[in-house]
Amino acid sequence: MWTREDDLEDFISAKTLRKFKFYTPEEEAEEKLHGVCTKLKLYDDDVEDFISAKKLRKFSFYTLEEEAEEKLHGICTKLKLYDDPWKIKKVLQESDVGTSCRLMISKKLVMQHIVEVWGRVGRDENVRELNEEHGVSVKVWDCDRKKEYVLTMKTHPSTGCSVFLTNWSRQFVSERGLKKGDEIGLFWCNCSDRFFFSVLARAPDQPVFYLEGF
Repeated sequence: MWTREDDLEDFISAKTLRKFKFYTPEEEAEEKLHGVCTKLKLYDDDVEDFISAKKLRKFSFYTLEEEAEEKLHGICTKLKLYDDPWKIKKVLQESDVGTSCRLMISKKLVMQHIVEVWGRVGRDENVRELNEEHGVSVKVWDCDRKKEYVLTMKTHPSTGCSVFLTNWSRQFVSERGLKKGDEIGLFWCNCSDRFFFSVLARAPDQPVFYLEGF
């Protein structure tokens, strides 16, 4: 005798399920081979396509002209899957990993993702020191090694670009084995008052050529 409602519900569900036939992968394959299908489906393929199409209509698809118009007005209603934190990316050049012993970042990227960010939170002294001869001391967190380093950042007088000096060559190029063609990423975090650094991609290995007969 069933004395609890949930037990009775389980009994009814089990009794109902026994009316259905459950198919093994082998049985499904055999039916497909003969061009028949007796497997119960909750809805047919047309219904599934209709549901998918209905979901897609909720999204807006943008032309290049519409995107350009939104940028002109300083707005964006386009859905982004995620916000890439690595605002500054660079494929390392020979000068970044060679005897120059410095990492150079373009003036445009520095202004957009460092100077403007510092200005918004009142780090005017850092902006001033960046343009002075001694530069500004900055902390850099290496996300790959989970370790913090201190570098000097200053404006290159002839190009207007910014360079990271002091221990860049030893603590990053040498210890991380950086080479030309590697892609690195940087971004400044106001919450922790430091840069975050990571090697995003390694340069492809160069092919080795052998002279015939050797």
